[in-house]
Amino acid sequence: KSWHDPANMCEKLDKSIPRCPKCGTPTLKSEGCNHIQCKCGAHWCYKCGAGQFTSGELCYSHMVNVHNSFVD
Repeated sequence: KSWHDPANMCEKLDKSIPRCPKCGTPTLKSEGCNHIQCKCGAHWCYKCGAGQFTSGELCYSHMVNVHNSFVD
């Protein structure tokens, strides 16, 4: 099969990549904490996808309260 066959891994991987809850930009995190600030300005939690926080502080508060940490 071709790498770009719809039944192949490319499509499956694309669906598994977390996306910004505000603009839908695919986001892969390679290191660091789970706070993401998208290029659209949205702050969101990489771990659960909760998002569109208006500040990094609100996102960190969510991560501590819901996940007990801001790293995996």
